[in-house]
Amino acid sequence: MSICSAWNKLGTSLSIASGNHWENSYHPVQPFQVSGILFLGQDLEDFSTPEHAFRSSLLAVLGNWDWQVLEEIGHVKAAFWLWVFSIVLSLISLNMLLAA
Repeated sequence: MSICSAWNKLGTSLSIASGNHWENSYHPVQPFQVSGILFLGQDLEDFSTPEHAFRSSLLAVLGNWDWQVLEEIGHVKAAFWLWVFSIVLSLISLNMLLAA
């Protein structure tokens, strides 16, 4: 995947995200949707489109990820994305808990 096609995917993702249901709200999974498309989308079908990336990110929030599929792109790459994803969303959840 070239840099140009990665930027095109990012532009498509951001235009979809700023369209209908993302216009007035922000979801913590949205940055991981974009990073999943750019980082994992070239190798995994689950992250190839914005809709698939959003679904896969939400399933990862619920703890439903398939490590064998993620590991196909490389152990370090998959582990890095999953660890950062888990840590950031855990910190957001902790922040909401402490704010309540």
